[in-house]
Amino acid sequence: MAWRSHGTDNTSLVAALRANHILKHPACVDAMRKVDRGNYVPREFAGTEAYEDHPLPIGYNATISAPHMHAACLEWCRERVRDESERRERDGFDRDDFERTNERTNERTRAMRNVGRCIRR
Repeated sequence: MAWRSHGTDNTSLVAALRANHILKHPACVDAMRKVDRGNYVPREFAGTEAYEDHPLPIGYNATISAPHMHAACLEWCRERVRDESERRERDGFDRDDFERTNERTNERTRAMRNVGRCIRR
């Protein structure tokens, strides 16, 4: 069960997500191991609370999602990314792909600028 996937550090959190069958694919497990949630929460949550399976406030009226949500998204995206990658290998990278990639890059750039403005305040 997702809400029971608590850990005391990143390694035990990932193990709990695997034990509860939320993380399944080795690439997703590896990604979760490489990104330590404790690095993305405020200092007051940097201890073991960072590895509990629930959202935490990160300031500016925002939260970091519960770890099971990140794991579920990784698993969901993995299939779609693989399918798209196979299509590109088969059909090549066309102009529509380039335009979609460019639009997403511009959206991310705008979002990063907004975050930067909030941090500077």
